[in-house]
This record gives sequence, C-alpha cells and structure tokens, in this order.
Amino acid sequence: MMLFWGIGSIMGILAVVVLILLVITIIKGSGKVTEKSINKDLKSFRAELDKKAKTLIPWKHEDLALLSLNLAEYSKGRGKHPVERGVLKNIYQEDTLAYIIKHYGGKDPKSLLVVRTHDFEMVWVRNSQGITVYHNQEQVGSILRDGRFFTPTGHKLIGQIQTGDALDLSLFVDGQMKALVKRENNEETVNPRALELFEDMSENDQMKILAMSMFDVVKSVRKG
Repeated sequence: MMLFWGIGSIMGILAVVVLILLVITIIKGSGKVTEKSINKDLKSFRAELDKKAKTLIPWKHEDLALLSLNLAEYSKGRGKHPVERGVLKNIYQEDTLAYIIKHYGGKDPKSLLVVRTHDFEMVWVRNSQGITVYHNQEQVGSILRDGRFFTPTGHKLIGQIQTGDALDLSLFVDGQMKALVKRENNEETVNPRALELFEDMSENDQMKILAMSMFDVVKSVRKG
C-alpha cells in the first residue's frame, strides 16, 4: 500500500513538472520573433510613415548631401522590443526624413528599420547574418556582416562598408569610395552633416549610399 502511494506521488510530481515545463515553453515561444510578426510591424510602421511623408520636404538630388544629424520628434519606447521614432532635418532645419526602428531582443536579436522621405520608402531587416535592404518594396541587396553589399542574387558586389582608424565609415560603390558616414557627433557643430559625399552621384548610386549608411546614421543622430 505504501509502495503504491509512493509511486502515485512520484507520478503526480512528474506530471506537475511536465506541466510547468510546458507552460515555460509556451511562454518562451510566445515571445519568439517570427517573420510574420516582423511583417505585421512593417505594415503598421509603413502606414504611420505614409501619413508622416506629407509633412516632409520633397526629396531632391542634393538632399543626401544636405542631410544632417539634427533630430526632431524623437521618442523611444520601453520593454523587450523597444521602438524608436524620429525625424531627421537637413542643414537648413527642414524635416527631410522620418524613421521608425524596432529592436527585437532575445537569443536571436533582430532589427527592423523603416525610413520614409516625401517621395520614397526604404526598409532594412537585420539579423545575425547581415542586413536585407528594400527600396519601395523591392529588394535592392544584402549587406553581409563584413560590410560587403551584394545584389539580391548574391552574384555581384555593388558596394562595401569599411571601418578605418577614425570613427567614420567609408562607403564604396563599384570599387570607388563615394562617401563617409559621420559617426562622430561634434556637439560644437550646429548642423553636422550625416554624410560627406566626394562627388555628384546618380540616383541609383545615392540609393546604394543610403542603403549602406542609414543604420549608422540613425545611431549617430542627436537624441538630446
């Protein structure tokens, strides 16, 4: 009788342990970041920024060179997956570019960055392998962790990000250095430029520079 009661007690304890482990697994699974959840956020952010685009100045060819690190309307949420919002101004204090970035925490951290100008949208999805970039909902390429920027098929190198001794990042397009990302924010400069461009570029090359630079530009903006 005592043996039977002991076995029954052990089975009961095991059942409780199994139930607890099942609950823990469900809770962990509910917090896992999936492609579906990222796409849901993307749809929401896209709708929000589409409305914001009406308040931005029309994008012109020279606006890439005029983009500054001055930030307006900055906000940051709390929690495991914080969301940041802001509007970048140009050196003339005009609202030029709006962005939303969400950082997904956990064992496999990811980031979603959505940028909107008056005239176009760009999206970056970053994971442990690198960054996939989209322009007006079409994939333009992928940036690997070593900074190489490839076409969507992965067969052609179209750009590269290189880190030098200074904080600035060098951006190469088709083997030629085209720009620097100004990551060092000098507080004494009234209108610090986000990028230093070395030559006039085609619209296509400008999109490549934006693709390679925006994650670091967003990190460098003046949030104070």
